[in-house]
Amino acid sequence: SSLVAWQDRAAALVEAANKKTANYTVKDSKGALLAAGSVPTTELRSGDLTVAGDYLVLLLGHLGRLTIARIPGVIGNLGSPETSSFTNFGGTPLEPLAGYRVAAAAARGLLLVTWLSHDDPQAGVNVGGWALLRCGS
Repeated sequence: SSLVAWQDRAAALVEAANKKTANYTVKDSKGALLAAGSVPTTELRSGDLTVAGDYLVLLLGHLGRLTIARIPGVIGNLGSPETSSFTNFGGTPLEPLAGYRVAAAAARGLLLVTWLSHDDPQAGVNVGGWALLRCGS
């Protein structure tokens, strides 16, 4: 689960119990529902969300890959999610990636994503990684 707030709005991300969808809800400061939807997925293990420009960005962690879903219209009316999945960033493989404990942050046209490679990090084992991505339209 994750929360993000901007202007007079807030969004929540909740993983479905069956791990097959990531559900999001956007409300205004008075509690009025502005948007709700879901992103289909497989074996979802964790997720985070942030705002990048006019997009609500969902980072979803799975076994061996990350999915980024961007939803246009955070300033006006939210549109439909556009998703991309990654098994590597810039030639660096994400494996072994357990998909637990992912995080995202955005500012100045950049998106930072971080992840842990294992559910239980141990000495001498790759702990995880990060990637700094340029946001495009």
